[in-house]
Formats: sequence, C-alpha cells, structure tokens
Amino acid sequence: MKNNGAEHSGPYRHRHRYRQRFGDLVSLLELKNGQKGVVVLLEGDEKVIRRLSELGIVPDTVVEVINSIPFGGPVEILVRGSKLVIGKDIAKGVLVRVESDEE
Repeated sequence: MKNNGAEHSGPYRHRHRYRQRFGDLVSLLELKNGQKGVVVLLEGDEKVIRRLSELGIVPDTVVEVINSIPFGGPVEILVRGSKLVIGKDIAKGVLVRVESDEE
C-alpha cells in the first residue's frame, strides 16, 4: 500500500523538503539549556500552529531554551524578550536551525 502522507496533517509530510532546503533541523526538545535556534517550521494541527503564532513563535524568529525539564516536562523558552513555557508535545513540533556561537 502506497503511503501518500495522508496520515499527517499540515507540513509533516514536507519535512524532508525543508531539511534539504535549510539543512539539519532539530526540534526545541533537542536544544540544550542556553542554546538558540531560528524557527524554520511549525508542525501540528491548525489550532496548535495558530496558538504558537499568537505567542510569537513563527518562522525566522530566534528562540532560546531557558530550561528543558527532563522526563517529559515542559520547555521554558525566551521568544522576543518574553519567557514562555510550552509542553513537550508542542515543543517537538517547533523545528529550528541551531544558531552557532558566531551568529
């Protein structure tokens, strides 16, 4: 049976295209405390993406991980000067390009 990506909503099925265009992307869950990334892609249903956008988490925005709580806890981030806490399931759908220390 051919997999046409229908089981994924939104941009999930296009992740490989973004990786080819922007290089290696990682989720916010993969960033260490103090590490920054530039948002490239938001994955999730329309409601989640809308809420992230309302919080200022949109493509081309720099996001810094302040504290990632282990064992499935939330992630505290700094976005446009504001501290926010988002759940693990939402954080894994925020794909970023890691900023190097030189940037």
